[in-house]
Amino acid sequence: WKITYQGGGIYSVVSAASGLALDDNTSIDQTSQIVQENVVSSGGDQRSQQWVIVPEGNGYYKLRNQYSGMVLDNDSTAGGKVIQYSDNGGNAQRWKINAN
Repeated sequence: WKITYQGGGIYSVVSAASGLALDDNTSIDQTSQIVQENVVSSGGDQRSQQWVIVPEGNGYYKLRNQYSGMVLDNDSTAGGKVIQYSDNGGNAQRWKINAN
C-alpha cells in the first residue's frame, strides 16, 4: 500500500499491486466491507477514499474515513474481511504502518 498525504490531515491509501484506492464504497453503514476502487481525483465520491490517520502509540494507527466517519476494522467474524465500524477502541481497529 502507498499512503499519500493530500493536505489538511487527509491521506489516500492506494494498493501498490492494483493501483486502486481504499474506499468505503460511499457507505455510512456499519460493517460495510471496504473495497478497492479507481482513484477519484475530485468530486463528492472523493471523500470515500480520504482517510485521517490517527496515532495510537507503538507504531499503530487508526484509519478514519472522511465520508462515513468510521474506522477500518478487521472483522474476525467475517473471515478477516476489512470493514468499517464505529470506533470502539479495539485492537481490530489498530493498524501497523511501516515506512519503506
